[in-house]
Amino acid sequence: MPIGSGYGNAGVPDFICNVNGKFLAVEAKAGRGELTALQIKNLAQINAGGGVGLTIREDMMDYLEGMIKLLKGG
Repeated sequence: MPIGSGYGNAGVPDFICNVNGKFLAVEAKAGRGELTALQIKNLAQINAGGGVGLTIREDMMDYLEGMIKLLKGG
């Protein structure tokens, strides 16, 4: 997770991951939070470059946690 500070790059997704050699970038949004134009641009560039860039909202977390448990056989 990139550290947010006055010296970082604006628009960088919240989570930068390597999943089995695949680049994954996730922008997390709480409530009705909206993506900025720069965040949209960065995620689009990641997708165009062969990575996976996506947005996840807090109301999706229970669903994803359940899917992870299911995939792990639990």
